[in-house]
Amino acid sequence: MRGIYLISILAVIMLVTGVEQCPMPQGGGLGGGTSSAKSGLDASLVQGVGYLKQGMTIQQGDTFKVLINLANYDKTEKRGIICVKDNQDDSYGGIPLSGECSPFYVAAADYQDEKLANAASQQIALPIQGDYSYYDIPISSSAKIFISYSYVQNSIAQANINVPSPEQETVAMQQPSAPVSVSVEKAVSKQQEQYKLTLGMTLSKQSSQEIKLYSEDMSIENSIKFTAKLSPKKEFAGYPLDCTQNNPGIINIENTKFIKCSALLPLEITSYPLLIYTDYGVKVTKTIDFTISKEKI
Repeated sequence: MRGIYLISILAVIMLVTGVEQCPMPQGGGLGGGTSSAKSGLDASLVQGVGYLKQGMTIQQGDTFKVLINLANYDKTEKRGIICVKDNQDDSYGGIPLSGECSPFYVAAADYQDEKLANAASQQIALPIQGDYSYYDIPISSSAKIFISYSYVQNSIAQANINVPSPEQETVAMQQPSAPVSVSVEKAVSKQQEQYKLTLGMTLSKQSSQEIKLYSEDMSIENSIKFTAKLSPKKEFAGYPLDCTQNNPGIINIENTKFIKCSALLPLEITSYPLLIYTDYGVKVTKTIDFTISKEKI
């Protein structure tokens, strides 16, 4: 269930039909660096006359917009909210310190034969109406604009678990590139007339000062929903996994979280699909540095 804040914003997404025709994205991601990860939800500034870019000088009285391209490389659609604000007093104009926000919706990326064919994207221009401008600046100074976007991430990590051999192995997981990744160590032993499967699962949070994780309703930091399933065949509901963490359950993750799960299985040679679900909110904040010039050049 989403929090009231996100629900009220996301409810109007269907009213958003798009933005004006704009230049195509150029250069690096937000913050001016080169975007290295073409996965998940990525944001970049769209450059052009009248649009903010990293390191630019804005003359007092000049008008500008913040134009952001959101590209989705994930197999699932993304809905959320994107906001901008600056660090200047509101008496000098610019972007309100309280921030200005817009909902967004980006469709799922197009995959063919499990390979990315085309990313989906949406461009967001802020302010929605008019332009930003600075005035009555006492002196020329450096300034910052903060761009943040929030969305809910629903990921599935999956693999085939072979029983009984090999008795120990690092499981090759298939999973999307996301703020939380999963690694699994497998061990199999015999317990009376059954095999005991033990899975050591490590959930790792992406190391980045720009990314923060929250519960799905964006109310609790570093809180994610975890579910692990072991399902042998379509006609069976699956074998229960007994875990050191409630399964399904809510876990707190600062950097990494280790969860140990086990199941008792029949004495037969087979492969079991393992599915690990992680659901959580993501907030990414980027900083744009620029200069406000009091004098016209």
